[in-house]
Amino acid sequence: MVAAGALAGMPVGALLGGVVVQLAGLTAALLAAAALYLTATLCPFVFPVWRQLDGKVGESSGDHVGGAVA
Repeated sequence: MVAAGALAGMPVGALLGGVVVQLAGLTAALLAAAALYLTATLCPFVFPVWRQLDGKVGESSGDHVGGAVA
């Protein structure tokens, strides 16, 4: 289902990109896209929650009680 949603959203992204190029110009659209990509790339370095992805199952900070989220 997630893959279908991603594939269905691709034409919307292309249309949105075309509109941004028409309104702001090619250079501004490319700079905006580069800024979005840079932001998405740097998120794991900025937000500490990403560091928990490599933790083993069962390693938590104590916010789970009996298998349920407290």
